[in-house]
Amino acid sequence: MTDSKPATLVKKRRTWRLFALACLFLIGSVLAGFALALWTETGGQVLLKIASNISAGSLKISGLHGRLADRFSIDELVYRDSASTISIQALTVDWQLSSAWQAIIVLNDVSATSVKINSAASTSPSKLPASLSVPLYFNAKNLALGRLLIVTTEA
Repeated sequence: MTDSKPATLVKKRRTWRLFALACLFLIGSVLAGFALALWTETGGQVLLKIASNISAGSLKISGLHGRLADRFSIDELVYRDSASTISIQALTVDWQLSSAWQAIIVLNDVSATSVKINSAASTSPSKLPASLSVPLYFNAKNLALGRLLIVTTEA
């Protein structure tokens, strides 16, 4: 009589190996896609398009030039919610991606030709948040803004 136990054990090992290889391939594909999105202009455009689609129209980003990994510019960035609209024209960012691993965002240069904030007027006073702390440390070397326009409209 033959023993079927070794054959079953070999089958289980083969299944486990295939599963492990599939997981490694999936992780590698995700990492490659992430690297492609950060290190190529086309990948960055796709990533920003996905961000715009996920936001359900709240975020509109147009005209990416450069790589998200180090230096890029955006022609127009618009954020909308029920009470306000923030529009940034000609945003340029030069930053160090490698520092983000230590929870530090190093901004060498951030500039915009204009920032426009449209918000609805409110009769109630603004409430301060409980905390203004952020989970990241920011180190900004050069910040420049050409024009800031704050517009309040009647509700």
